[in-house]
Order: sequence, then C-alpha cells, then structure tokens
Amino acid sequence: MRWAAVGLMLLAWGACLYALGRSTTSPTPEAEGAAPGVALLSVDSSPPGASVRIAGPGSGDAFGRGITPCDLPVAADTHPDSFLLHIEKPGYQTQEQVLALAAGESRALDLALKPVPNWKPIEKREQANPVTIAAVGDILLGAVSDPFGDVGDLLRAADVTFGNLECALTTHPNHTPGKTDAQIAAMEHFVFKAHPRWANALALAGFDVVSMANNHAMDYRSQGLLDSIQALDPTGVKVVGAGPTLAYARSRREITVGKTKVGFLAVTTIVPNYFAAAESSAGVAAHPVGPMQDWLRATIEAASRKVDVLCVSFHWGIERETAPAAYQRQLARAAVDAGADFVIGHHPHCLQPIEVMDGALVVYSLGNFVGLGTDDLTRRSVILKASFADGKLTWYETYPVDLIDHRPQLGGPGERVQVAPRRAKDVLTGG
Repeated sequence: MRWAAVGLMLLAWGACLYALGRSTTSPTPEAEGAAPGVALLSVDSSPPGASVRIAGPGSGDAFGRGITPCDLPVAADTHPDSFLLHIEKPGYQTQEQVLALAAGESRALDLALKPVPNWKPIEKREQANPVTIAAVGDILLGAVSDPFGDVGDLLRAADVTFGNLECALTTHPNHTPGKTDAQIAAMEHFVFKAHPRWANALALAGFDVVSMANNHAMDYRSQGLLDSIQALDPTGVKVVGAGPTLAYARSRREITVGKTKVGFLAVTTIVPNYFAAAESSAGVAAHPVGPMQDWLRATIEAASRKVDVLCVSFHWGIERETAPAAYQRQLARAAVDAGADFVIGHHPHCLQPIEVMDGALVVYSLGNFVGLGTDDLTRRSVILKASFADGKLTWYETYPVDLIDHRPQLGGPGERVQVAPRRAKDVLTGG
C-alpha cells in the first residue's frame, strides 16, 4: 500500500509538470507506465492550450485538471465505471465525453476543437483609475435663479456628475398633443420647459451627463427634445435616454476620466402618448413596466464589456411612494445581473432606499433636486456620491439636501459607507 501511494504521488507530480509545458526531463507515460490501481489519460487538442478537467459520474467536483497537452492520473479503483471528461478553450465549442478506464491502463486522446462562428475575444483594457460619480434627482430649470449656487462646489468635486433633466430646453410654443389644454388646466398633466440658455447652468455646476428618458422630455414635442440636445451639446453636457431616433435614445454615453471609462444608459417606464422613440422619429427610450426586455439586457451586457463602470438610469415607480414597487426591484436585479455597476432611479419625487446588490450600488429614487417639491416629503433630497476603483464600488456618500424655495441647499455633512469588494466569480483556469 505504501508503494502504491508513492506511485500515485509521482503520477500526480508528473501531471503538474505536463500542465506547465511538458518538461523534457519528465518521464513519458510510455516509459513510466501506470501504477497499480491507477489509470493514465493523456489528452491533447488541436489547437493546444485547452482547459481539461475530469470528474466522477453525476458529480460536479473535478478530481483532475490540466492544460493540453497534459497527462492526468485517474484512480480507477475509486472511479471504476466511468468519469466525465470536460474540455474547453475560448473561441471553441466545449466538448464533454464519458470515458471508462481500467486500473493500469494508459490511453491517449487527441481532440480536434471546433471554432465558434463569429467569435471575438473581449477587449482587454488597462487597469482603471479610481473615479467618483455624483448623482442627483429631478431637475426643473427656469423658475429658480442660480439653481446650483449652494451645491455647485460639491457637484464639481466629483469626476462625473449626473442628473435627470425633467424639462425641455426650448422656445418651441406647442406642447405635446398627448396632454390636452383641459388636462393641463386641471393639473391632471403638467408640461415643463425652460429657455435653452439654462444649458449653461448645468455645465457650470459640473454636470457631464443628464438623462432625458422621462415623461417630460417631449412636453414640447420632438422639436423641444431636439432643441434641448442642441442647446446642451456645445456646453459638453451629454443627453442619454432620448434623441432623434430609437437607436440614439437607446445608445450609451461615455465619459473618460484618466484611463477609466464611465458609461451611461437610460430608459423610462413612464411613457405618455407620443413620447416613445421609433426607428426614425424622436422620443425617449421606452421600456414597459415589468420584467426586463431582451433588448435592454443585451444593451447592458454589451455596454458593460466596453466600459469600466456602467451606470443605468431608470425613470420608474410611483409618485410619492417611499418604497420601490416590486417591478423596480425586479428591473434593478436584472440590470445588475447584466453588468450594471450603478443603478440610478428617478420619478417618485421623493427619496427611496439605497442598497448594495452584489457589489453594485442601487438607488431606487433620488427624489427632487431643483425647481420641484411642495411639502416635506418632496423637498428632502440627497446628493449621492460613489467611488469606484478598478471598476468596483469601494464606498458611497450621501449628502442631505433641503429644497428651500425649490433650490437645493446642503442640510449637513456627508455620511460615508464603505463597501466590501465584490466577490469574484469562480473561473476554471485549468491550473
């Protein structure tokens, strides 16, 4: 028994050497043979460099692994009937075989790997630098002078600043046909706009990106939306979630800070008549209330591979509700699973909870920020600031804000919450 154990140890050591590149001084399987009670499986592939693992029948636990070409000892007395051979390589189809080996047997396999059609490797980027992102709630310009005067320093201190622009920047006189004069007079619906010159106020306050995926972006029809984009463009403030076509509305915006790419996507589940973008007509990126649609999941997944930090904004929920609706939680979960690092919610006009979900930051509603608020519930707000290092959330801060005469003023110091690093997923390396 002692010599059998020694033989098994030698075979295992030999397999490790082969996995590191088949040292020319290591004995070959033919010269060494298989020890009693042990079978030897030699695996090669075309092309080489595939990950190989072997596991017992009905078990996910691997008891041998290597990188082709490699030699793997199999304790045939422990696995007398069969075992599962699994082989994979990026860009090639995964293969599995059920094999049986007798004690003392040596067998060689040479597998031809089949390429995956149209496969492209994921782009590798240099390690990302730390970045801070500030996010605020709904912004209605035009009614308040110097709207960001008391909070501008804090907003400008962030590397990237984001908010929800709840009005059109336009002089267009005609409001949307989806909201009638009678409804507006009865305050059943509201229409919001401000002069295009207010674009400068956003730029001076440090905003980099604003979402217009909301239920007021088209209050003054497609002309009002296009005027808004045209007014913001020369200031450097980017619009996400709305635009001249559906493709534009659904596409991401990027801000680069050093070597760090921060991406933004935005959609709204609150979609009045005539507001949704179509293939060749202006509007917002609309999404129904309910489970995440395939196009949005695919868009988030693709964007997450192109940027270091991905922010996804949702205009959702129920006005004046302090708890998120079930579908908000469902969409947040789906967005994080698809690759979102920061989920930012608007529309309820009051604050809703903040949580860390699998290492991603989720805020269901940031409430109001400028030009809105009628009572204590809707006049309480926050500036949410989050820090990401190497694409991972490390901490976030909340700065309380009071809306006094519809103008944000800091209500106290910020409170920081440290976040444990996101747990890395197990990846089979073959080593």
